[in-house]
Amino acid sequence: MQWKLRPDTTDLKMIRQQISRLLVVSVALLGGSVKADEQAVASVDEFHGLLLEVMQAGDALGFQDRKARLKTMVSQKFDMETIGNVVLNRHWRDLSQQQQQSFIEQFIDLSSATYASRFDNYSQQQFQTLGFESMSAGRVMVRTEITSPTMTTVKLDYILQPDDSSWKIIAAIADGVNDLAVKRTEYTAIMNAGGFDQLLAELTAQTQALNGSQ
Repeated sequence: MQWKLRPDTTDLKMIRQQISRLLVVSVALLGGSVKADEQAVASVDEFHGLLLEVMQAGDALGFQDRKARLKTMVSQKFDMETIGNVVLNRHWRDLSQQQQQSFIEQFIDLSSATYASRFDNYSQQQFQTLGFESMSAGRVMVRTEITSPTMTTVKLDYILQPDDSSWKIIAAIADGVNDLAVKRTEYTAIMNAGGFDQLLAELTAQTQALNGSQ
């Protein structure tokens, strides 16, 4: 005689319920991830939208007006506290809260002047989002490029991290060059040589040079 084992119907019911719960959780997690990635892309798209606006306005808007408009966006879209921590490395923790705030304000001013200087005219440039990928620590990299009939295509990648209900940029990478890595080397050397006051003076001088060149 052959014995056939028949699973208990109660056990089968419990297994089905557990599988259903796992599927619901998986779908929820996947949906949350997709939503988060889309929010990160939307944040970059909004920043690019303003860059296009100031480029299209060009000389009619003027350098100072371009800088002023960009300064508001840079303040909103970039996580300056994280950026300060990255570019100043161990020195960031040694600064007082007032010094950290002074650095953030001057860095925002320099970044705004830099963008206003580089994005000063429109030659049919277009920003295109190429994709995104999840990174460690809940961060997202958004891959984009800027194209134009009159210029070489430039790859622009952004690393973002969540901040309350928004996503903020912590690094911009142009054609593989991470701007924060370059600044970290430069700023660390200045801090080691002359301290915080010298660094702030150098950032101020760089901003004034951009202001005076327009």
